[in-house]
Amino acid sequence: MSKIVQAVRKMAANAESIIEHKHDDHKFFFTYMEKYLWSLEYDTNEDYYLLQFYPNLEEFMHFLENGQAQQISSISTICFSTKQLDSQEAYDSFKDLFQLLKSRKYDFDKVLDEIIG
Repeated sequence: MSKIVQAVRKMAANAESIIEHKHDDHKFFFTYMEKYLWSLEYDTNEDYYLLQFYPNLEEFMHFLENGQAQQISSISTICFSTKQLDSQEAYDSFKDLFQLLKSRKYDFDKVLDEIIG
């Protein structure tokens, strides 16, 4: 198992260490442990996940806080895709993290907790 897949699994297992910053239906920006900035998106047309690491958290936060979200795409990143990693394990791990982020967007865990009792 690659280190990035291990890291993705660790992030999904420690959801309490994730803080979301910006999202839409297909892309989530989040920090892990309040210091590592990531984005995770799903391409519905080609059925793959793209995880990006942003080495400069301060630059991202500057753009976000100053209403310059369109500038975020100009920030340098390190990218990992399930196409590139080409394994079911990578695909499943990225998908699990994406689903976690998506369910948090809608506060779905709270809904399930209320239903379960």
